[in-house]
Amino acid sequence: SRVQNCNKFWSLDKYERNKIKNLRKTYLCRDKFCANCKKVKQSIRSAKYLDSLYKYDEDLYFLTLTVPNASDSDLKSCVNNILKSFSKLIKHLNGEIKVKGIDFKKFGYLGAVRSLEITYKKREEKRNRFHPHIHAAIILKNYNSPKSYIHNRYSEGKENIRLFTQDEILIQKVWFLIVNNIKVTKENLQYYDSKKVNRSSIKKTVKKKNPGYSCTLDKFKPGQYAEVFKYMIKDKDQDGDVMDYETFKCLLNSLNGVRQ
Repeated sequence: SRVQNCNKFWSLDKYERNKIKNLRKTYLCRDKFCANCKKVKQSIRSAKYLDSLYKYDEDLYFLTLTVPNASDSDLKSCVNNILKSFSKLIKHLNGEIKVKGIDFKKFGYLGAVRSLEITYKKREEKRNRFHPHIHAAIILKNYNSPKSYIHNRYSEGKENIRLFTQDEILIQKVWFLIVNNIKVTKENLQYYDSKKVNRSSIKKTVKKKNPGYSCTLDKFKPGQYAEVFKYMIKDKDQDGDVMDYETFKCLLNSLNGVRQ
């Protein structure tokens, strides 16, 4: 297979008299599951984007967006949905999609680089075992919202109680609506701050009580830029065990043609 032969063939210029071998190139398989190629791609992406990111260091933030875990059969549609949803979220932030009564221009959005990551558990351990999520480096010129102790109602577990800003809450609500194919309106956003149900579609969605929607937006820490360029798929599950064949097949089929 391509992965088995990755990096085994090298192209060299050989100079016998000077006892020199000059490496011209290696032949890589470019497969998303290949350990060699993942490291090469990570280095290439870092080299391509890091200089540009450093220029905006003062206004650069680390955005993480999650959705509820997906099952083997739902992973492909879930990944496609969150990638489309992220594009739509950006269209709100850059003003391309306007919402009456909501000022998204206040963020001062300039641009973003997003990366898909999928972690997973063992096949026999959990039905909804895949955790697809998005990491993004996002440039916001006017983001300085103070944090308050607010519980993230769409996340699971006490570890997700943290300091949130009102802007994080707003982006999280927009994210929730977009992912669930509910129109983003001021009325629908206000639903989450009241006891009244304004739309039957929201009521139906919330009644499912699926935790897992989360938005965190923090200033980058030193060395954290690498988070945006790390692997889409890790070789090991969340318990540290090597990926089994059934998981490999599911990821292979679900991520065919998907760009990190």
